[in-house]
Amino acid sequence: MLNKLPTKKIWVFTQKAAFMQRVADYVRTGHQAYVRGVTATETIFSTYEKLVHNNPVFDDKLKAFRAREQGLPTGRLLMYQSQKSPDKIHWFLLIHGKTDQLPPGEKWLHAEDKHSRIVFTGYELVRVTKEGQTKPSWTWRYEAKRFQDLRDSLVLAIRSRRDQEVKILIDTIFGTMGFSGSREQAKSLSVLMQTEWARRRPGEAMPPVPKGIGWIRRKADKGVFLVRPKMLPPEPKNPMKNIGKILDHLEGLSDAEKHNPDQN
Repeated sequence: MLNKLPTKKIWVFTQKAAFMQRVADYVRTGHQAYVRGVTATETIFSTYEKLVHNNPVFDDKLKAFRAREQGLPTGRLLMYQSQKSPDKIHWFLLIHGKTDQLPPGEKWLHAEDKHSRIVFTGYELVRVTKEGQTKPSWTWRYEAKRFQDLRDSLVLAIRSRRDQEVKILIDTIFGTMGFSGSREQAKSLSVLMQTEWARRRPGEAMPPVPKGIGWIRRKADKGVFLVRPKMLPPEPKNPMKNIGKILDHLEGLSDAEKHNPDQN
């Protein structure tokens, strides 16, 4: 497990796709109990240390494997800092272990439960059976509400002839993160758009549409180390700090009083 001493630096992802891939990787390997949060960057070290101290968090895969071989729970703590919002840190604590092994003190959720799926920036992590496969696999896709909002906004914009809004939605749809689940959703929205346009506005030129929706390739870990700010030493006592008050006091005394302080 991680060192329990005060943490000097913390690794955080700065690339969203790589972060989401790692979350999916650990869920895929059985780390399916989780808690999540968003913490101010200025207080992330105290949050990190609390989570590490109270949970079996490992940063070494071999040590984690050996712990699981002994029947012990193991965890991974993943953190992400957006370049657009550097004042916040998003984090997931993922635990591999049986329900009765989960550490106390946290309200644990389960990735396989449809009521507590892992969600992040409008996407959710789900198990689906892809075409041509016999077993389900984990992938990210739009949350149901987000997908429905995109669908309804697209239909309304086409029917209302708000072409500038249609262009914005085209950019959003074709800018969808290319995970297999979300990619299939984006393709279905593209088909809907073209069908709705042909039905409602036949003969009119539709705004330009990109050729396709790309895949997200395997990403290497990309991030930075956050370094704990150094604590400034306490300001030393300055014996000359009150010299001005002393001199002012002496100036107001008579010569006799200065040489006989006991009289004051």
